[in-house]
Amino acid sequence: MKQFLPINFESSEAGKGCVLLVQGNYYECGGMAVGLCLSHKIADAAALSTFIRSWAATGSGFGDERVVIPLYNSVAMATPKDISVDPPADEMIPHKSVTKRYVFHGSKIAAQKARVANNFVENPTEVEALAALIWK
Repeated sequence: MKQFLPINFESSEAGKGCVLLVQGNYYECGGMAVGLCLSHKIADAAALSTFIRSWAATGSGFGDERVVIPLYNSVAMATPKDISVDPPADEMIPHKSVTKRYVFHGSKIAAQKARVANNFVENPTEVEALAALIWK
């Protein structure tokens, strides 16, 4: 799979410089594969998926309502907040912070999974069962 990507992602230089790299791989049969490397500084997996789908649909000629046209104007939709410090940082009152750690034993997780199982989620995952407990 590495040969289809535009950069050696195992290299120490992989995360430096470009935020988006694209490599087209063309085959003698007429097929094509596209390899992408994208920095999380500009997009997450959902944004990348939308970008790839809209790009593929546009390139294949599906110009109807099935194509999602992404709008890359997040600043217009959610203007940045003023995060200036008032009062100045050297005059701020220190606050105590609290950190909690929860440790769950396997038998207790199994019991919690059985307790939260219902008609909607017949076999909850460990994460779902513990999230239900913590949320409650």
